[in-house]
Amino acid sequence: MRVKVISSLEKCFLDETVVAKKKLGSISMLKNERYSFQICYDTIDKIDCTNNTFQIQIESPLLPYISMYKVQNISSAFPCYPNATDDNYLRTQPGLYPDLLEPINTDSRLAAKTSLQSVWLR
Repeated sequence: MRVKVISSLEKCFLDETVVAKKKLGSISMLKNERYSFQICYDTIDKIDCTNNTFQIQIESPLLPYISMYKVQNISSAFPCYPNATDDNYLRTQPGLYPDLLEPINTDSRLAAKTSLQSVWLR
């Protein structure tokens, strides 16, 4: 399994890989601001159908204050108007877009997949 800590502003599309994502370097935040980041993961190994899940374990004195979310992909049939885009659009074609944050906890089991997935922490 390949894993990387990345910015909370990154979008992890299913057809991308961990290798293509920029590793989170230094961080900064303002006083009383909540910090967020993502852990993205995929696997290049053949997935064993009988044992293809894992858990994220956090060891920190801040654990009671940390929330975890699985980033779920949502179908978008009409992401933008044709010929009305600029260079700031990540994608313009219909497809699955990482958007929904589903709450999880350290007891949650996540599926190991060959497609890029992420967990959002704050």
